[in-house]
Amino acid sequence: MNITSDFNFLNSKKTWNKVKTNNKKCKYIDDISNKKEAAIEYIAKLNVPALPKKNNKEIVLGTTKYLLPYYILTDYFITFAFDINIYTEQLNTILIDCIGNGYFNSKMIRIITTPDDIVDNNNNNNDNNDNIKIMGKEIKYLMDNFSIKIYKLIDATNIYYITLKNTIITRTDIAEFTFEDNKTTVNKLKLQVCNTNTDNCNTYAIIDNPVLMSDISMFDKNKLDKDIYAKDFYNIDNRLTIYNGVKLLFNQRKYNKIFGPNIDTILFCSTIDNFLKKQKFKSFLEIGIGSGYISKYIAVKDNNMKGTLIDIEPQSINFAKNKLGLPNILPNKWHKIKDKNFDIYKQNNYELIKGDALKLIYLMINNLWNNIYDLVICNPPYIPKQIEKKEIDPNDKEIAKNFFEGTYLMRYILKNLHYITSKSMIMILSSTSFQVPHVKDELNNLIKNGWYIKILLKRKIPLKVYNDKGEYIHDDKKWTEFLLNNKTIVIGTEKFKQGAILYNSKPLPLYHIIYIVEISKKI
Repeated sequence: MNITSDFNFLNSKKTWNKVKTNNKKCKYIDDISNKKEAAIEYIAKLNVPALPKKNNKEIVLGTTKYLLPYYILTDYFITFAFDINIYTEQLNTILIDCIGNGYFNSKMIRIITTPDDIVDNNNNNNDNNDNIKIMGKEIKYLMDNFSIKIYKLIDATNIYYITLKNTIITRTDIAEFTFEDNKTTVNKLKLQVCNTNTDNCNTYAIIDNPVLMSDISMFDKNKLDKDIYAKDFYNIDNRLTIYNGVKLLFNQRKYNKIFGPNIDTILFCSTIDNFLKKQKFKSFLEIGIGSGYISKYIAVKDNNMKGTLIDIEPQSINFAKNKLGLPNILPNKWHKIKDKNFDIYKQNNYELIKGDALKLIYLMINNLWNNIYDLVICNPPYIPKQIEKKEIDPNDKEIAKNFFEGTYLMRYILKNLHYITSKSMIMILSSTSFQVPHVKDELNNLIKNGWYIKILLKRKIPLKVYNDKGEYIHDDKKWTEFLLNNKTIVIGTEKFKQGAILYNSKPLPLYHIIYIVEISKKI
């Protein structure tokens, strides 16, 4: 008898199924043996001290090697694990800011660390002191800037708690950003916190010639208290943007896959306002609507214009349907149109398209889309990648992977503009865009074919961009070196700066110039 072969045979799935078929009592074995989840959970609980109440979940932060029990106990913890092999100082700085600014929406956070990371300023040798003064430089930063306390869990070697003191924000608070202009450009930003229950508003700062909406580092010159700003603005989910009577309430945490209004948005609207006063259009198309604020602004200023709003991100279209507040629109009255290429929703003068703008342009090129628009609006990605191909083929697999990064989308629209609009387009460019020479080539080709380019607005602003590793753009030396330039180029009759400019200012030393340009067909 071959013991090995018989043993393998007896343990095979086929044999076990045969035994079960011949003996119904074996079904009971299945019922009582399928308990591995319970066994794993039991062991996990033995390895986690101070277990919270079930479904009263704690936030847990730490490196991967300590967090297996927490990942198992999903009814008790929301776990964020950081891979120590790729965790950088820059990422750590971002994490600490997120904790201090209330991103995790919790008054208490459990940190799993190692004893070697702990330093007690009052008594370095006393591990029983439950008020840890410093836990590395990051915890000192938290305590100094965000009124945070650190507690060590007694009888646990590697568990500490962060608690936020004096939290004054409530669910009814709204962070309000009100922009004003001087009839030519945006020149003021008022920051307030308003309570919807009492209608009381506290004004914290009025910033002249704003270049960013919500960056603490930019407010020193405006005498804004950083601690107050951190507590009263960063902890608020709902943000109300107001410009020239047009309002948008946006919850960035809820709609986390799209960007709310930013300084580009407001500058764009100020430009469009002046533009629409000089000429009339019957229809507009916005490519990549994001929060939809620009389209709403156009619709409010001229509600006779028909508008088409397209975005590939479902959250964006859902927000536009239910929360944007276009004129004379009810959230539950959209009519879904049958179409093999897109999800299309129509109501009154407006059309929402959930789908790829590249496909829409392709249909236009091939006369498979009935509409051509008087006015096209686009705020595309404008920061170039270090290597970009000259040919813009969305079917190229290498390009398709990152088509919405760099200048590919911008160049594709410029290349095919005559298929999309019969009159004009308003678009944002950056001085850094011209580091890819093909951007200039596409603009010059338009001029050769009977279009003209006019700068409607330009403004120097910080280049606040992250790379794929989560680092600020100026911490990526190769990318920074690629972007740096300070020469002037001429396109048509207009002069543009090319590249980014490096200053000695901290923490945002890299600046660029954004241009809002009109590209119109010569009559």
